[in-house]
Amino acid sequence: LRCVADHCTALTRFVMPLWTRCTTNAYQRLFERCSQLQHVHLDACSDVHDAAFVALARSAARHLTHLYANECRHVTEITLHALAATCPNLTHLTLVAPSSGTTD
Repeated sequence: LRCVADHCTALTRFVMPLWTRCTTNAYQRLFERCSQLQHVHLDACSDVHDAAFVALARSAARHLTHLYANECRHVTEITLHALAATCPNLTHLTLVAPSSGTTD
């Protein structure tokens, strides 16, 4: 992911498949460097924290239109606030938390 962040800074679409796990720091670096991102699809976010999504919101604020993130165990209202405050063109947002097996 570091190589992509360092050499593909003009990316507009980024998809990370389910079988790939990366750290918050790796995603944060990518999102900080790739400020043209419009579509982000992350299938494995179980180890990703707010800092990565805040970096995405700040860096790609004017461009981001779609964000899908699955298995968001460590994402809080901090991420939602950052996206709402800085991404006026965001039209599709899906943050999926892991299933706990319980219901209200």
